[in-house]
Amino acid sequence: MCKTSMIAPTGSRPLGFAPPVKVAEVPTSEAWFHEVKYDGYRMMVIRENERVRLMSRGGHDYAKRYPWIVEAARANRHKHFAIDGEVVLLGVDGISDFDGLHSGKHNDEAQVLHLRHVEPRRRRSAPAAS
Repeated sequence: MCKTSMIAPTGSRPLGFAPPVKVAEVPTSEAWFHEVKYDGYRMMVIRENERVRLMSRGGHDYAKRYPWIVEAARANRHKHFAIDGEVVLLGVDGISDFDGLHSGKHNDEAQVLHLRHVEPRRRRSAPAAS
């Protein structure tokens, strides 16, 4: 695996992972949602036309390790996006299996869950009309 930077395409915002938020009590407003904590690898799925990267927080690209996820990203009708999520391996009981994921024996079964942020990546050659 090679280490690469998390620099966004020219003219767009830099990409980054959504940080977790610690609070004293569970928020109840509609602006918040609650999610199950899966045990896996935090990844940013980045698609720019046919190029798909699976970037770790450390800046490593895991696209070759998880080709199934790369193909799923290419099958998406959007050509430019970034998804902050968790690559997990689910057992038959629906519980994430970190040891199985880490072993690499089940890479073809890994999937992206626990989506934190989806950012469409748009490219325009001219400003949008008002």
